[in-house]
Formats: sequence, structure tokens, C-alpha cells
Amino acid sequence: MPINKTLELYRKYKGLLIVLINGVVIMSLELTGSRLLAPYFGSSFYVWTGVIGVVLSFLSAGYWYGGKLADRHASYGVLSKLLALATSVLLVTIYFAPYVIYWISGSGVSLIAGSFLATMYLFGPLNFILGMVSPFVAKLILTDKKHSGELVGKVFAFGTIGSIIGTFITGYILFSFVGSTRIIFAGAVCLAILSIIANRRDWIWAKVVLLLVGSLMLVLYTPPELLGRQVVYDADTQYSKVTVYDTTMANQPVRLLATDALSAQSGINIETQESPFEYMKAFEEVLKGRGIDSALLIGGGTFTLDKTFHKNTQDAQLDIVEIDPALKELASEYFGFDDSSNTNIINADGRTFLNHNSNKYDIVFVDAFSSRTSPFHLTTSEAVNGIRNALEDNGIVVVNIISRNTKDNNLLQAKAATYKQQFKYVEAYKIQKRAPDVLQNNILIASNTAISLSDAEVFKNKIDIDTDIRPLTDEFAPIELLTY
Repeated sequence: MPINKTLELYRKYKGLLIVLINGVVIMSLELTGSRLLAPYFGSSFYVWTGVIGVVLSFLSAGYWYGGKLADRHASYGVLSKLLALATSVLLVTIYFAPYVIYWISGSGVSLIAGSFLATMYLFGPLNFILGMVSPFVAKLILTDKKHSGELVGKVFAFGTIGSIIGTFITGYILFSFVGSTRIIFAGAVCLAILSIIANRRDWIWAKVVLLLVGSLMLVLYTPPELLGRQVVYDADTQYSKVTVYDTTMANQPVRLLATDALSAQSGINIETQESPFEYMKAFEEVLKGRGIDSALLIGGGTFTLDKTFHKNTQDAQLDIVEIDPALKELASEYFGFDDSSNTNIINADGRTFLNHNSNKYDIVFVDAFSSRTSPFHLTTSEAVNGIRNALEDNGIVVVNIISRNTKDNNLLQAKAATYKQQFKYVEAYKIQKRAPDVLQNNILIASNTAISLSDAEVFKNKIDIDTDIRPLTDEFAPIELLTY
């Protein structure tokens, strides 16, 4: 193809290329930004609501103001400066993000308010600027009023295609191989390159400096550890940001696995190699005196139940359903997990497993969490029906629930009402010595045969169940509201 023809095509589609890559960056940053928030606020529905709402709000404001600005100053030079400004804002925002988010999380504001303010900091100014790109490009390529609708449609289409590409690349590829912060700095590098593509004359050295700074940060930057943890391991898996750290609990040295600063998902006592959590003692007590041939655990964590289970059973089979395949390796390396021949690890979502399961178990343990809340689809009547179908006729289900114990509607009571629909006998026990209005571990036990438990201390504090609470369903399960 002649050089003149190539240059003509480049000039014709340069604006659409900018919109396309801008869309990739916007969506990639939205997904990755949620990972930056997770260590401090978790990854609940409240956090995601804030992220999506803030991004859309500031993009909309950027579209509106960008259109007004383009009517007055439409040129690739101004567009280039906007992209350079976006690069600068992104570099500064991400460099200080850990300190700002840490300060907000420790300021005493509620989960909703804190995550919303942190989201505003991460996404507000940046998305306002990035939102200005599409109307600017639309103005620049709109040279034929007869086909104005088609040209504007192309701008929207290319921006949306870019967002689709950014979603799939980030979710399916980058999260598995690249850390969250580096993904964001890669976005800054892309914006700096777009700035140079838009205009290679004005501010060229400033743009080159931004490109170099972004590239150096991409390679060299390491996020600070601000949560007072003695970190042993920190990385992103396909499903979450995982931190393994050493600390103390009840004056005992422990190693914990966490996906946020709100709670630890699992752990061991470093000296005894046993779980430091009280609810795990309740799990063990339920095993005692029962003839068990097979059991199911939904939510593996660091697989600490495995050792306890096989210590209290003889040649019984334990199936563990854990959605994150990276946790098995972490459990083996940092938590002393030894995969026995009688343990079968199934990497799947718990609800998906229940939907297709045909096995029968003597006991089912449910210990799956995303931060402090169970995935909602494992709490509903439909999920409980799947658990009941997975049990032998005299089987028993044991559920770890983080909830308050106040008389008002709470997650424990809602889940008890849900299990009551499927099981004849349902009992709940307070496991921790905490005030009723404080989030704490509780154990719910359900069966269609009379429940027989040991006289262990963990079963001394029985909780009265309110049968008038509305059960949880796939249609209605406000677990964040009931928890927080």
C-alpha cells in the first residue's frame, strides 16, 4: 500500500483508535480498582455498587463537559493535552492510593461511606477526564453532516468495544499473571502513548517524561504494607487479592490468610498447626461420635478442616469444594496442608457444584466467605435445597455464619429461617464471647433427624431462633444489609 494511502487511513482512524484504547483503559481500571479497595473494605455488593456508580457518574459528567469543550477548542492538540493530564492524574492517584484509602478506612466512617469516598478518590477526577475523550473525537471526525449519525455511532461503538476488550483481558488474563498496581501503571503507559499519538508536537518532552515515569513505576513500584502485618505472601489470584501474614491471637502466634482488612478467612496456630478459630472447634465436636463415611466442605480456605476431619474419622472421604485453585498451593506451602488420598479437592463454585452434584454425604460443612459475608447464592433456599439433596437421610449440615446476635433481623436468623424450610431440626449456637451487637462467628446446625451434640463448651450458648423472619431466596437475599 502506498505511503500516502497508509497515512490517510491512519489519520482517518486515529481518533477511533484513541477511543478504542481509552475504552480498554477505563474498564481495566474499573475492575482493577476494586482490587485496591478490597484489602481495606472487602469486595461486597456495597463496594461494587460504589465503584460502578462513581465511574458512570464521572464519565457522564466528562461526556457532557467534553462536548462543550470540543465545540470551542476541537483539535488533536487539546485532546493530546487531555490525555497527558489523565496520565498525570492516574500516576499521582495510584502512587498515593494506599495512603489515602488506608486513612479513609481508619477514619471511623461506615463501610458504605468509606468505600464510597475511596472510590471517589480513585475514579472521580480520572474518569471525568477520560469521559471527555469520546465527544472530542466525535467532534474531530465529524466532517460530513450527512453521515453524522453514523460517525457518532462509530465513536460509541469503538469505545464500547474497547471496554469489552478491557474487561476480558483484565478479568481472564491480566489478573492471573500481573499484580493489580502494575495493571494500573500499564494503563498510565497506554494513556501516555495515546497522548503522543494524538499530537507529537506540543508538549512532546513532557509526554515522553510521563511515558518514562509510567514505565518505571510499572517495573519498579511496590505497594506499601500499611495494615501492620508481618506479610509472608501477597499476590493476586484469579478471584481475589490474597495476603498471608503472621500475627498473634490470644497471645498465640498465628498465620492467617486474608482477602481484606476486615477479617481473616482462615489460618493456623504456628506452634500447634491447628486452627485458632473457635468455630473450627465446633466443627470438630460435631464430628465426634458419628459414623461418617463421607463428608463435604464448601469453602476450603487453607484447608485446615482436612487435618481435623481425618483425625476424628477412620478412612472417611472428604470432598472440599474451593473456587480458587491457587489456595491449595498456598495452603501446602504456608499452612502445612498435606493432601491425603482420602481428600478430594474440587475447584468450583459451591452453588454450581451443588446444582450438578449426585453424591450423598453424611455431613456437609459450609464455610465459604467473601470478606465477612457468604456469597449470597450459597445462603438462599435454593442453595439449601441443594445441600439437603446432598445429604444422606440422617445427614447433618454445619454452617459457619458471621452475624450479630441482636433481636432485630440479622443474617443468622434469616439463614436459620431459610434452613427451617428444608430441615425438621435447626439449632444455632453463639461461639464467641462478644457483645450481641458485634459481628461474630455463630454455628448453625440442621438435620432431618434429632440433633445430638457433645457437652463441649462451644455448645453452651444456644441461640433462640425467630421463625417469623423472611427466608432468603435467589430472588431476595440482602445479606450485606443483614450483616452490616
